[in-house]
Amino acid sequence: MDITGVTSATTQTTQSTTALAENFDTFLTLLTAQLKNQDPLEPLDTAEFTNQLVQFSSVEQSISQNQNLETLIALTQASVTGSAVGYLGQTVEAAGDTTLLENGQAQWSYDVARTAEDVSLTVYDNGGGVVYSATGETTAGTHNFSWDGTGNDGQVLPDAAYTLQVSAKDTDGNTISTHTMVTGRVSAIDFSGSEPTLTVNGLSVRLGDVQTLSEAAGTGI
Repeated sequence: MDITGVTSATTQTTQSTTALAENFDTFLTLLTAQLKNQDPLEPLDTAEFTNQLVQFSSVEQSISQNQNLETLIALTQASVTGSAVGYLGQTVEAAGDTTLLENGQAQWSYDVARTAEDVSLTVYDNGGGVVYSATGETTAGTHNFSWDGTGNDGQVLPDAAYTLQVSAKDTDGNTISTHTMVTGRVSAIDFSGSEPTLTVNGLSVRLGDVQTLSEAAGTGI
């Protein structure tokens, strides 16, 4: 699903095609001048002339290939754009660690690669300060974590974006791989960059980070 670099590839292809076309026109000009001005008593060597025609054909084929590549890239972009529109209004789960606390509710899910001895959950505010910490599920697999916005000091924190960090270790103190995910409804799609960006819970999520898509409640689709 990841299309990062498609736009830059299109630009590079266009530039290459332009350069090839310029070389192609220059080659034709030189070849024509060469044929017009050759000495009738010492005509152009047949082998050399054949070699130039081969070069001529090669440049012509390169231009054609680049034009076909531009068409393919354009079709790919159109396909990705059409697919992204289908996410609008749907619920997605995407790789990410930041979500919004709204009305005293923030939710994440996290995955633990294998059974752990200790799992710690730490919530950070926008400034990077720790506002809440707790222990997490130690069994392997995916787990949900819901936070009501109450900090370690007992104060209720304001609605804002918060980041969850999950750390897991085994009985020997070795780090176990984990990753976090956020879930929410897609409310907008931004096509201005090289890859469509979804707005989920008011935050930006790369289309390539989406892992699951489900029907939003009440859509009737």
